[in-house]
Amino acid sequence: MYISTELDPVIKGSPGCVRASAACAVLLQKVGDIVLDSPLTLLTPHSVQEILNQVQTKHLSAARLTKYEVALLTPTNLTLKRCTILNCLELMELETEAVSPVKRAPLPEAIDLFVDGSRYYTSDGKPHTGYAVTTVDKVVERGSLSSHMSAQEAELHALARACEKHEGLRINEHTDSRYAFGIAHDFGPIWKARGFLTSSGKPVKHTEMINRLFIAFTLPLEVDILKVKAHTTETTMEAKGNAMADLAAKEGALDPPPLSLMLAKPTNVSLEEFEKLQAQAESTEISKISTDTGKPWPECLSIALYSVRNAPRQPHGLSPYEILFRSRPKTGLYFPQQLSSLHSQLTG
Repeated sequence: MYISTELDPVIKGSPGCVRASAACAVLLQKVGDIVLDSPLTLLTPHSVQEILNQVQTKHLSAARLTKYEVALLTPTNLTLKRCTILNCLELMELETEAVSPVKRAPLPEAIDLFVDGSRYYTSDGKPHTGYAVTTVDKVVERGSLSSHMSAQEAELHALARACEKHEGLRINEHTDSRYAFGIAHDFGPIWKARGFLTSSGKPVKHTEMINRLFIAFTLPLEVDILKVKAHTTETTMEAKGNAMADLAAKEGALDPPPLSLMLAKPTNVSLEEFEKLQAQAESTEISKISTDTGKPWPECLSIALYSVRNAPRQPHGLSPYEILFRSRPKTGLYFPQQLSSLHSQLTG
């Protein structure tokens, strides 16, 4: 008799020894109606009992682990035998470490960096999110992030920025966030191996940020993520650096957002070429402006472009001019009829 079945996505992304143990449990369930209470010997190259007794919950959910224990360890008619010798626990650790290049011990002769993320509400009730990368006595980088981002996302962003700014160097990153530390060393590599699914098969939060972080980990020559105590009064280097990063992240949350400009490459287009290109576009608006003003249509092009540049757009209700220059556009020129209802917003 031959039995085969496909494992679920959570187990597919687990270390090989965990996959083998899960496969044993699944196959035993499938032959249960055939074997009943008859003596059954299970031969496997993996130490199933040792794996289930010592596997960490980061690999399997509590419910799944209990399910496998009931299937493999409780039946009185089942005998587990190993047919070869494998160092299962060591192999599981190696497979997990292979996903992440982050070291687990402080790197000698490396740059010590401190990172932090912060999210809080000011007295006016508005949320602010920021991050910081510092040394023990100097701010390397700080800034504000979208107010919709959580403190956890800000922590991951800070870790990523530290790696991106120190490409090709050896760095020790210190963080007081257990979540960020776990992403680097514990559950993060496991999530990545199984396609960013939790042990219960649900999508993890902040997938894009976590994936970006693992890419950033490959940029420095070597990188280590170290956990430090939060809000301590000690006078150690770690305590001073963490306090510096904590303060810088809070101040960075109040910084104005960075201004991004998109500039078009200048081109030299003759009037004849411009007229030919314009003839291929919709001419309804330009024709209407030409009719209303009595001007030839080439002279109406700048008026039409002016209207496009200054028309508010959703969801923020700002015009391209306001977004680019952070001020209201100058008014006084012609507005098409379809913008008349918005004219007050531009001149108010």
